[in-house]
Amino acid sequence: MSKLNAFISFIIVCLFVDILQGVGLEQIIQSVQTGIGNTLGFLVMFLGLGAMLGKLVLYTEAHTLELIYKLL
Repeated sequence: MSKLNAFISFIIVCLFVDILQGVGLEQIIQSVQTGIGNTLGFLVMFLGLGAMLGKLVLYTEAHTLELIYKLL
């Protein structure tokens, strides 16, 4: 038997709990979209900043960073 991805199983369990609690289907869908959207929006911000920092390091000469490292 193969394993199910942890994220998918977590979503399935949350859906079952919501259904058993009597939460409406529209509210379940809205809460999942809001939760995932907020999380992805937060991650995209850090990924974008990391990409910009990587380009900055690439275009500034790497030996400058080595000099700073040696001084520390």
